[in-house]
Amino acid sequence: MVAEDGAWRLAPELRGALQVNVGDHFEVLSNGSYKSLVHRATLRRDTTRISIASLHCLGMDDKMGPAEELVDNEQYEDWVQRK
Repeated sequence: MVAEDGAWRLAPELRGALQVNVGDHFEVLSNGSYKSLVHRATLRRDTTRISIASLHCLGMDDKMGPAEELVDNEQYEDWVQRK
């Protein structure tokens, strides 16, 4: 992942773990409380890695924005809702 100083950092390996990257969706839904990380994968030659890409999106007329409970005068909505 990329740190605040712009340098790449290694995330700890959790053997047997399933890692799910939710991307920007969770950042939008949390009104910025959780930040989406810039990340990349590095391969180790001595292990097997399986990657599955699953892409999804809302319908063309649907909108996505933060949970209403997270938007008030103190914590305003950072996200422009788009069609």
